[in-house]
Amino acid sequence: MDYEIYHDESKEHGYWHGVLLVPTATKPLIIQHLKKVREHTKYQDPLCIKNVRSFGKVFNCAEAWIDFGIGSLITKFNIKYPHQIFTGERIRGKKQFSIFDDIVKRNYLGVKFILSRDREQFKKMYDLLDHGAKVETSFRIAVKGGLHYMFSEDNHARIVKIHFDGHRHYGRNIDPERIHNRLKGLRDYCQLKENCPIDDDSSDHRKDGSQKYDDCQLLQLTDLFVGSFRTAFGFLGEGKKPAQRELAKPVKALVERYKEGYARMKNSRWRNSFCVSESFIKDGKWRFQDIEYAESKEKQHPTFWEA
Repeated sequence: MDYEIYHDESKEHGYWHGVLLVPTATKPLIIQHLKKVREHTKYQDPLCIKNVRSFGKVFNCAEAWIDFGIGSLITKFNIKYPHQIFTGERIRGKKQFSIFDDIVKRNYLGVKFILSRDREQFKKMYDLLDHGAKVETSFRIAVKGGLHYMFSEDNHARIVKIHFDGHRHYGRNIDPERIHNRLKGLRDYCQLKENCPIDDDSSDHRKDGSQKYDDCQLLQLTDLFVGSFRTAFGFLGEGKKPAQRELAKPVKALVERYKEGYARMKNSRWRNSFCVSESFIKDGKWRFQDIEYAESKEKQHPTFWEA
């Protein structure tokens, strides 16, 4: 299956890579629903976790997007307990829900998500590398590990385009050579399209020179995922805003299932749909381990690096 990759970051309590993999075949359906949520909530401006400061239009739109995003990760439908999502619509102040399984007619959307945290924010990475190169290096590590974990000989993936959220974050444009030529050693069931195009323009659809509208929406969804997963692990943003914690509740429930281990996830409707890990450098070598909960100090099950 062909995928486009959407990347966003967070610099709260480490450097977090969020990588959303969207199948080209189901991308139009995903965009169609995200637009519908915007219509229901009457919110058309860009969405990002930092802008969710209180409960209102922004929160409603972001909440409905995250609900749908979690549904899009489903790899197995549960007929007995169908997945409910908030549509973004309110009638007389009451939230309206729909059955996700019915919305997509029990057709899998095939979305995947990779979350990777560099807990030291690149402080121990090679001095000769600029910030952009450090992002590119750790991005490659996250993508390679995630692809190997979530795909298999029976479920292939080919990356046909990569989107980064604005080159201004890195001080320069993304270097295609550092992505194409150095993303090597992929297993046979994971491929990178030859000369895979990379778009690093802005995700703000209001601005000239931004990426296409649809791609901006998926980059904004990636931003919400990164922030919500980070919050779900207890790494709260500046101000520890209650609205952001509320927004992360559906993700928190997903993470709790994941934390219970392989036996729990084996029969989960979200099996092999997302993976998380953190990295650091020790004695000059990359090390990988589970993300530790900031609040409870409890750990989840072994990550894809150990699979």
